[in-house]
Amino acid sequence: MSVLLPTLFIFLVLIIWLPILPREKTWARILVLGFAMILTLRYFSWRVMITLPDLTMSFQSLWAWVFFIFEVGAITGLLIGLVFQSRTSNRSEEADQGVARLMQRDVVPSVDVFIATYNEELEVVERTIVGALSLDYPRYTVWVLDDGKREWLREFCEKKGAHYVTRPDNLYAKAGNINNGLAVSKEKSNADLIMVLDADFVPRSDFLWRTVGFFDDKKIGIVQTPQYFFNPDPAQANLLADRFWVDEQRYFFDIIQPSRDAWDVAFCCGTSSVVRRRYLEEVGGFPTDSVTEDMLLTFVFLQKGYITRYLRERLSIGLAPEGLKEYLTQRSRWCLGTLQILWLKSCPLWASGLNMTQRISFLWQTLNWVITFPWVLLCLLAPLIFLFTGVYAIETQGSDIIAYFAPAFVAVLMSISWVSQNKNLIIMTDATRLVMVFTILNSIYQGLFRPFGQGFKVTAKGGDRSQVVIHWQLLWKLIVLFLLSLTGITINLIPEYAVIENHDLFLANLFWSFFNIVIILIAALIAIDLPRQRSQERFAVHEPSKMILGGDQGVLCLIKDLSLSGARVQMNNKPLLSESVQLDVPGVGRLSCKINRHINTQEVAIQFSDLAFNRDAMIRKLYTQGYNNVSLRAKPLKLFIIVMRRIFGRDPA
Repeated sequence: MSVLLPTLFIFLVLIIWLPILPREKTWARILVLGFAMILTLRYFSWRVMITLPDLTMSFQSLWAWVFFIFEVGAITGLLIGLVFQSRTSNRSEEADQGVARLMQRDVVPSVDVFIATYNEELEVVERTIVGALSLDYPRYTVWVLDDGKREWLREFCEKKGAHYVTRPDNLYAKAGNINNGLAVSKEKSNADLIMVLDADFVPRSDFLWRTVGFFDDKKIGIVQTPQYFFNPDPAQANLLADRFWVDEQRYFFDIIQPSRDAWDVAFCCGTSSVVRRRYLEEVGGFPTDSVTEDMLLTFVFLQKGYITRYLRERLSIGLAPEGLKEYLTQRSRWCLGTLQILWLKSCPLWASGLNMTQRISFLWQTLNWVITFPWVLLCLLAPLIFLFTGVYAIETQGSDIIAYFAPAFVAVLMSISWVSQNKNLIIMTDATRLVMVFTILNSIYQGLFRPFGQGFKVTAKGGDRSQVVIHWQLLWKLIVLFLLSLTGITINLIPEYAVIENHDLFLANLFWSFFNIVIILIAALIAIDLPRQRSQERFAVHEPSKMILGGDQGVLCLIKDLSLSGARVQMNNKPLLSESVQLDVPGVGRLSCKINRHINTQEVAIQFSDLAFNRDAMIRKLYTQGYNNVSLRAKPLKLFIIVMRRIFGRDPA
């Protein structure tokens, strides 16, 4: 029991001090993350000096060394990440100063707004076009770049006042589409800056005021803003945990990108960014050598001395992948694109014109794909191989694992949870990685051995989401891993069949196996797409209004949530059913609607009868004014309760 005391002491010290340390201060980050690094290096030195067997051709030796090699990669990525996260940035004050400078000018920089689209439905791209046309900025032009060559979209753009552009081929996919827009717009508007939006991302009305001022600094080539979403991603939706857990991208956009920005190595993520046209033309447009043309552009710019600045403000909202298939397609493309860069002469690891920090930042991104996902699978297989064969991944005693691994594990776990504001919790992170692991392993193979000629796989948006979809190709693998884990534990609990004789090592692998089982079960829940209850996402607004029940008789009410199709309204008195009612929506107007049902004694659900006349106003209200309808903060305790109830088949409500 005494071997646990150092770990318990570390836990108590961190749980007392972390809540009161200033997370945004560099000295506090260095203190906390440096402590985690020291304990990680202590564990690593023990691994190197004590636990490695002689290298022979036996399965035991080869397995232990393969496991160790990937562990070295994982620890390297971890240490790089901790160093980068020792700093962070907050550019909001600089944005305020930029707005003030712009307001004092007679002429502000001009902007061409590019909306790149391919196969999205009208309902998806409509929000973006209406939102872009509603930007509060004096000099901009909206260009819809349609690689789908859809006549209905041309007509829609003409009706709304956006420029419509297509091309004879779809060469180089999204990068080629943007480069074509660059050439076409040069002949007409030729704006100073290019704002890039994906077809499903709607900019907040003040987007350009907040970003354009940064370009007064001539070294800035790109300003990137975060990607936020107005719908839950598959993990949130399928776990029914969107009120208590953040989308998977929050850790990257809220924590990692500000840290990279503090080191001047933030990178462009495509949508919701602004690029300086002159610099873009100088490098020949968006690179076409990788399907992650946005990240590659960052490093091409860095070779010229132009940096990407990151503004951590919620200036746009978009559509997260609505199903697991789309989610995996997107992540697979990101992985392939990163590995394609390794094969290029302009690869940041060896291209000229980059400093060591910039090269290491790309190495970190590469390790996140090439090492992290094989490592996830190895950590699942290691206890299974041990329980069934007695072949160990780490040659040691159980007490030594507790003495060296446990302190590092606790310190890293708690420090990352602290620095990420609980947006990176190990069980949830590992579960989402497990969901991706088989798809990503295929992308790693493609990226390392057949990197080119794969084509650009578009993330599908929209469509019918009313049915349960079971992803059997993933689920059967998870079921096998689950059954093997249970079987391995069971046979070693029966003396007549036990494979493992070392009690300490069995207990260590028992804990490891139970940890893996929890991860597998969460991943299995994510692998089942649950039906989306509403066709339109609803936003909490809580705005006072008036409902017209008949004639001019008005009743004061409170609009609690609102969507393009209806609202939830609270009334002071018990509401009465009526065939025809009207609702005054602030900023939109008086809308005809009908009461669908009574939610309770004071609240009713209403459906808009005809929104055609006020539709654009409603889109502007919901999507360009900063409303939010998904959790931006993690609530670990409530999340744990929800997940446990889901695992045991209970209603999470």
